[in-house]
Amino acid sequence: DFAREIQKYEKIKGQCDSSKAMLKNLKFRDYLHFKGWVASQSLGKAESQERHHADLEPFEEFMVDRWIEGLTGFPFIDACMRELKATGYLAFPSRQVVAHFFVHIMGIKN
Repeated sequence: DFAREIQKYEKIKGQCDSSKAMLKNLKFRDYLHFKGWVASQSLGKAESQERHHADLEPFEEFMVDRWIEGLTGFPFIDACMRELKATGYLAFPSRQVVAHFFVHIMGIKN
């Protein structure tokens, strides 16, 4: 367990800003994994595999699909979304940027 290794390191070397930040990010990651698991338990399997664009206008739905596929026309956003699709992972700063783009630039809030 990575968190235990950090805690062992802190016992030997002492706590620092970097180790505190790592532990905070690991806790947040675990929280999000748990919330995702809880949400997946409440959805039917067929339902959870479908895309849901509840209450979106047709153009918004079109833009959400383009965002998911990495076809927005904004090179950095597209690269991030393609990386996420290919690897299943996106670094935290990139997640912040694509989420900001989704909400503030595309204006999708539903």
